[in-house]
Amino acid sequence: MVRGIHVGFLLLMTFGLIGNFTAKSDFGRAMSWLIGGAGFLCGRYQWIFYADLIARDGDPTRTDLAVGTLLAVLIFEGTRRMMGLALPLMWRRLSALLVLRPISAVAAQPSRL
Repeated sequence: MVRGIHVGFLLLMTFGLIGNFTAKSDFGRAMSWLIGGAGFLCGRYQWIFYADLIARDGDPTRTDLAVGTLLAVLIFEGTRRMMGLALPLMWRRLSALLVLRPISAVAAQPSRL
């Protein structure tokens, strides 16, 4: 429950700071705060529906999937805006290792024929 509010608050502050310090117009600043507000609402969703989320662990509803996907996208976008290209490059390397490692491990095993 605390984690959801924590992540939501950090997204609100991240996009708020990005909007205040990098936006060139009032529209850009407002959009950044709206995106941060969406992240905060995702955290509130996890807090409000905490017991329901725990009860249906492994069987998410469409709303759970939509909120979770939005939250993941906002976390990656906020981190990318704060860190630059370091996060996408690290993620590309990690995902390549996770995808290719099981294939190479199976190919390296001797045949049992």
